[in-house]
Amino acid sequence: MTPYTQEVELARRLAREAGAIALKHRAAGVTAVEKPGGEGPVTAADRECDAHIRAALGAAFPSDGLLTEETPDDGAWRTVARVWMVDPLDGTKDYVQGGEEFAAMVGLCVDGLPVVGAVYRPLGDLLYWAAQGHGAFLEHAGVTTRLQCARGVPAKPVVAVSKNHPSRKLDTLLAALGPLTALPSGSVGLKIGLIAQGKASAYLNGSSKTCLWDSCAPQAILLEAGGVITDLYGTPITYAAGLNHPNGLFCATVDVHTALKDNVAATARRVMSGGMA
Repeated sequence: MTPYTQEVELARRLAREAGAIALKHRAAGVTAVEKPGGEGPVTAADRECDAHIRAALGAAFPSDGLLTEETPDDGAWRTVARVWMVDPLDGTKDYVQGGEEFAAMVGLCVDGLPVVGAVYRPLGDLLYWAAQGHGAFLEHAGVTTRLQCARGVPAKPVVAVSKNHPSRKLDTLLAALGPLTALPSGSVGLKIGLIAQGKASAYLNGSSKTCLWDSCAPQAILLEAGGVITDLYGTPITYAAGLNHPNGLFCATVDVHTALKDNVAATARRVMSGGMA
């Protein structure tokens, strides 16, 4: 038992249920429209998953705040200590294109720190989850495995990068880090899951548009697996002010983050000076 047993059990269930909703819509055929302001595609699956998760969380924890991608932010979540942050279908572009790397993500932030997270990839039936003080785990094919980040600094680290959002500035940043193997992946949560599994050493994100709901659940998992998450300048990311992480993300194992953080920060200051992209 953990202080968040009920919360993590609900997060796991809702992530799986949202995954099932996404697959139902995909089987029937997916139509996407562009969000206002060019913020990316949205589908009926995104909206149904969002509504389903919000209703369940509101019923189970009516005093908690709610911040979800597909519901306009009314700011009420900033007045309470406990806030659920949800991306009901992360990786919508991959989902629309017929790819496999999309996920439902349900996280709980308490006093500004992610403490519960569930990230579910329905294709492949992969469920990453964690609760503060309890550890991080992967459920796959009926088997539950404890997650632990790798130790040491590989001569050629595997770095997870965005599959669907190319960036010349990020390419320049990666090139400055020395020999590495880039591993393209879809959802933010799935890329961070690769680090928790020991399949990648780091994930660099140069976008200023990555939001709190993109990072909350994955951060809870990465921290419990023994990893580190900061912005590109090495500053801890926060969950108290705006909706975005304006200085990108640098997620990694402890050893790799320590080894690369100064170079990442210095290079980011040089190549990202015109704004993240």
